[in-house]
Amino acid sequence: MHKRIWTIMAAFGLIVFVSQPASSTTILPPSSFVAGQSIADWTAAWWTWALQAPAAQNPLTDTTGAFANVNNNGPVFFVAGTSGNTGPVSRSFQVPGGKPVLLPLINFSDTEPAEIDPPAATLADRENAANALVAGWLNAVNPASLFASIDGVPVANPSSFLEVTGFFSAGPVQAGSLIASEGVPVGADLFPTKAAGYWLMIEDLAPGLHTLNFGGSSDAFTPAVNCCTNGEIPAFSVDVTDVISVKAPEPASASLLLPGFIGLIALTLLGRKNRRC
Repeated sequence: MHKRIWTIMAAFGLIVFVSQPASSTTILPPSSFVAGQSIADWTAAWWTWALQAPAAQNPLTDTTGAFANVNNNGPVFFVAGTSGNTGPVSRSFQVPGGKPVLLPLINFSDTEPAEIDPPAATLADRENAANALVAGWLNAVNPASLFASIDGVPVANPSSFLEVTGFFSAGPVQAGSLIASEGVPVGADLFPTKAAGYWLMIEDLAPGLHTLNFGGSSDAFTPAVNCCTNGEIPAFSVDVTDVISVKAPEPASASLLLPGFIGLIALTLLGRKNRRC
């Protein structure tokens, strides 16, 4: 069997206002747009972040939350999953206030760079291989196994949040990255990559602490015949608990507005003085 680079991840349920019911959160419907991109596009960016993060400080293999913020400074905050059947995992970390949060309940990706596929494989062959892996995994997921709770309140219909990407590049492999540690040569272009999973995009998080429990499972499966992967992909299950501290947004906007208000007041007073002249 030619070795393939495929990954299944699981991540966090939901984040909500402290002491408020789950219905008060803003969970965007599938295929919504955030900061000019679809949720599916953001999941592709999430995979690029996860695969290219340093192997020694990778959020996916982190069991405490210490690396949750590594390279995680974009307009959407990415919540990491796990890298396999690691058993129950508990993490705690801080999330910047004011940013949408993207998190996967359970997800999967396959990448087919030319450098690790048979020399005779065409681009079409490699795209067919990625399609076969993703389709096989989707059929192997048991939607009824998906669960998430927010401060003890179950999330309704977690299986409705399915996102499937098109083909995308996760960029050239960076030295020291997680994907490099899996044997993909540094500099190889991670294309075509394709991914699928159950994702939640959450907006308007209030400051405070939140306890999240989530998970799900997929059965073992053997992908359809393709150029590059022959053999069983193992079963996978997830049970994660996170304590997340949502940080209050920086008061930069207020400080920027203050000089304007002062100027407006000064002009108003000056106008009154002039009118009295």
